[in-house]
Amino acid sequence: MIAYNGVSHGYSINDYNGYAGHFGKSVIDNLKRNKDVMAVEPDRVWSLPDPSLEKHNESDIDHVSQSKAQKFLAIIDGYLWVVKDDVQIRRYFKTIINMSLSDEHSLAFNTATNTAFAFSVTTVVAAGEEDKNVKVCSPGSAMGAVTVAAIDRNYKRASFSNLGQDVTIFAPGVKILSADSGAYGNQTVAF
Repeated sequence: MIAYNGVSHGYSINDYNGYAGHFGKSVIDNLKRNKDVMAVEPDRVWSLPDPSLEKHNESDIDHVSQSKAQKFLAIIDGYLWVVKDDVQIRRYFKTIINMSLSDEHSLAFNTATNTAFAFSVTTVVAAGEEDKNVKVCSPGSAMGAVTVAAIDRNYKRASFSNLGQDVTIFAPGVKILSADSGAYGNQTVAF
């Protein structure tokens, strides 16, 4: 497995809501069951922080804008590295980029996603969790993205899930059982 870190030194990566641990554990469990797929070590699975911003005071605007720009650049840098690596190795139709993030509409992010699609790299993205039309979000509104919205156990759209014509598919997204960081044996948490 090849690893790449697009995050600048001195910039922290935190799993604020436990989602990275949840997602990483799910990936690793599936990899272990499929002997044809290379397994990864649990401590090597990580996630960038959620790029959405909380409300801040006026005095924090410059800091917040810089912080958001750093996050965006780190995400785009890592994303484009995967696409470039895929093209250089000629691994056509074999690479899938999965990103559970959604932010305001970005021409740059959508262009990167559509360019990846043109080079046979599939991008699977979360529709988002703001209960709004995904057409105002990126990268979910990119034509080259496979945009996944959440449903509950009754196959109804989750109340928080973004929606709209840009949604490609729905998948379970409410109370998914998985491991929590620090959980042992059968201790689990639902997201």
